Amino acid sequence: MSLAELTRNCFQSGISSSKWLELCKLFISKQELSRSREVTEVDLSNSVLVLCRFYPGDPDLQGYLEHAIHDGSLSIATFVATLLQAARSSELHSPATLDMLCRVALDAHYSSGVSPIGSVVGYNESTITVLGIVQDALALLRTTHSLPLSHFHQLTASASELVILLLSCASDFSQIPTAQAMVYFADANDLLQNFQLAPDVQRVLETFVLSLSLLIGDDVKVAREAQMLHPIPLALGKGSLHGSGSETDIVTFSLFLHHLVFYRAHDFGVGDNQSSIAVLVALFRWTAWSPVVFYTQLFLSAFTCL
Repeated sequence: MSLAELTRNCFQSGISSSKWLELCKLFISKQELSRSREVTEVDLSNSVLVLCRFYPGDPDLQGYLEHAIHDGSLSIATFVATLLQAARSSELHSPATLDMLCRVALDAHYSSGVSPIGSVVGYNESTITVLGIVQDALALLRTTHSLPLSHFHQLTASASELVILLLSCASDFSQIPTAQAMVYFADANDLLQNFQLAPDVQRVLETFVLSLSLLIGDDVKVAREAQMLHPIPLALGKGSLHGSGSETDIVTFSLFLHHLVFYRAHDFGVGDNQSSIAVLVALFRWTAWSPVVFYTQLFLSAFTCL
């Protein structure tokens, strides 16, 4: 018997969440092969998540997860990671189910009194690992816009909250390979261009995209390789990412101008002349445009922002 089978049998037999968790702990202790706590938590979380595919929004399954988190047998970070991975499956694309699962994670985080680092992600997680989870969260946010609207659930708001919390845990982008940064850039930029997002998550994503664009710089070769390897077209505005393929890119320039004004009293804001000029020069080299086209797009973006 596996942990998933035990959870299924308990649920179908109407066993309470406390009794279910006791049986799970007993089952784990009797296993011949010792497994790490992280692996055990993943198995415990997935044993419930797999049932959510067949019992949308079931309150008993919600109780199982809440009790496991409250007991400490399942960390919030592990649940968030497994939830977002499971949410990529179309079998789990029920507004009632996804909203319920998101609220379990969010309520557990807010009631813990712990900062997002140490709650929705582990203390020792690398930026690359965190951004992998962020990518899953962005996929969920994209999915919420394709599901039927419901007056009884706030799935889009819940998914947006998760994105904001997770992105607050990612700060040091220097260790991200440029090609991988292009993938994250494309995902976030696609959401900004094609979906009507809530203002709070839109601001966070705009800052995220701008940070990645500064990291990417003018490495055109790597950008082209990333575009060939990744199935999502790395597009800005209506054209290609750089240079000869397009002479329009209001999105990137608007984000740049927004950053200058919004962070005017900080580094790389309008008050930091040297850094602002450096970023402007980097953008000019990155686009590979002629000066006429570059400044035309810059002025058009400025008028768009008014």
